Formats: sequence, C-alpha cells, structure tokens
Amino acid sequence: MFLKKVKNIFILLIVSLSIVNCSKDDDAEPEIFAIPATSLISEQTLENASPLITTAVYKVIDGVVDRSINFIEDDIANGTVSSAQYKGGKFIFVPVNPSTGEFTSPISLDTNTANFGEFKITEVDGKQVRELFDTNFGYTNQREIVELTSERFTYSFQPQGSQDTFYVEHEPYNVKFPQATFSEELTAVINERFNLIP
Repeated sequence: MFLKKVKNIFILLIVSLSIVNCSKDDDAEPEIFAIPATSLISEQTLENASPLITTAVYKVIDGVVDRSINFIEDDIANGTVSSAQYKGGKFIFVPVNPSTGEFTSPISLDTNTANFGEFKITEVDGKQVRELFDTNFGYTNQREIVELTSERFTYSFQPQGSQDTFYVEHEPYNVKFPQATFSEELTAVINERFNLIP
C-alpha cells in the first residue's frame, strides 16, 4: 500500500511538471527573424508610418528577444532613439524624450534636424534591410527589418565592435502619444530640412 501511494505521488509530480513546462513554452517569446527578400517592401510603407518614435531596445539572446530589460535609456541606444521622419526617399531623425514625447528646445534647424539624409529598402544576403546614408555626418548603416507595417517598424542590429544583437521597436508617434502634437515651429523646421536635403 505504501509503495502504491509513493508511486501515485511520483506520477502526479511528473504530470504537474509537464503542465508547467508546457505553459512556459506557450508563453515563450518567439524567435526573431528578418523578412525574406522574396517581395521587397515599398519605401512608401515606411513613409506612411512616419513620424515614428523608438519605444524599446531589447537584447536578443539565442535568437529570442529578452524583454526583461529595455535598453532605451542605455548608452547602447545612443543614435537609435528618435522620432524618425521618412519622406520621398529622405529621412530626418528628430531627438525626442522616449518617455514623454517631448522634443529638444529651443527649436532650431541644427538642434532638431542634425541627422538627415537618404534611405532605401533593399536586399542584402537574402534579407530586407533599411539602408540609410547620413549626408550630414557622412555615415551609412543597415538594419535588418523584422516587421514593417503602417503601424509598426522593428529591426535588429549589432552595434559596431559588439557581438550582441539588439531588437528595436518603433510605433507611430501619434499612437504612442495620442495627446501630443508637433508644434508649428518644429513642423516648419522639419519641412525646411527636407527641402534642403539634396
């Protein structure tokens, strides 16, 4: 009788552990992947989502996004956090506070629109990437697109000199901050910069 009870308890323990493990698998973060280059996304999709705002910067561990830490305010996110404006194959990255949606002031052409240039969506090694050339600072970078719709833009990248991969999320600015607006002064500066980009 005693051995039978021990056997039953052991069976129940195994079943319980199996249920727990299944639940964990169901809730696991899916692996990230780059969009295949079988049908290139139009630049217009990115322009339709603009203006965007960076909402999260996560580390990728073994191909899985680790959402336990948002690095958006870490040094690793420098140059990544902005309100991104895309129009007519051109871009402007406007510095912004990702927590409040507030822009740098006082507003000026050099302060608010220093990062600008040209962009395109292209194929690299069978993956779709957003490629841009900053005509002000003279650099080029590529970001592997994970998701791109009119409501969401995500990509992965490896910082220069690092073995780590990071996953960056963006949403339309007016979705993240529905009560916020671009001031007429800032809008005028952004439009002026777009007109000045060759």
